[in-house]
Amino acid sequence: MQDGHVRLNRGANAVALEFMQDLIQKYGISPLNTYTDMREEEVRRAFQRGDALFERNWLYAWNLHQEDGSAVKGNIGMTALPHFVEGQSVAALGGWHIGISRHSDRQAEAWDLVQFILSHASQKKLVLNLGWYPGRSDIYTDPDVLAKMPYAGQLQDIFSRAVTRPNLPYYDQVSDVIQRYVNGSLAGKQSPDAALRRMQSEIDHIAGIYTK
Repeated sequence: MQDGHVRLNRGANAVALEFMQDLIQKYGISPLNTYTDMREEEVRRAFQRGDALFERNWLYAWNLHQEDGSAVKGNIGMTALPHFVEGQSVAALGGWHIGISRHSDRQAEAWDLVQFILSHASQKKLVLNLGWYPGRSDIYTDPDVLAKMPYAGQLQDIFSRAVTRPNLPYYDQVSDVIQRYVNGSLAGKQSPDAALRRMQSEIDHIAGIYTK
């Protein structure tokens, strides 16, 4: 974001997208069907069979990889996203959100529920039993959590440097445009420069509709 506008057609983005394209089209590190039919569960199963060196997935996959019968049980690690020498690793901030409507006639009861969900005990149960990672920083240093998930401290560092996605009323449309053109570039259908130019043009058009 710059001055309230999404600016994607930049040199740094072109370098990053070219690198992503080369991983598939030039170096063959990722299979060709990475960008066509491998969704999160296909990726998870391939990695769990021992057929992939790296995986990027939701955090629930870790517990599944550690189950009996997993080819990678006890032989995997977790790390931050890669970055170029002059950059730094940054993840997008997401998660479940809890809010109370200002129009609710049960605000006191709703606040009790929010406090219960955000309590140390509830957040600890969610991470230990379901693999849902907490918003509370004190959970990441809890001895029981560290005993089961020794990488929790590393996750806390990653989350502390996460950035929020653009606060836009048309974010879903922007996300769709980015997905289509990045996917097309990964497939080798267009150069990174062309993909960025076209996605920037479409996003500017969408922004223009909402700002009229």
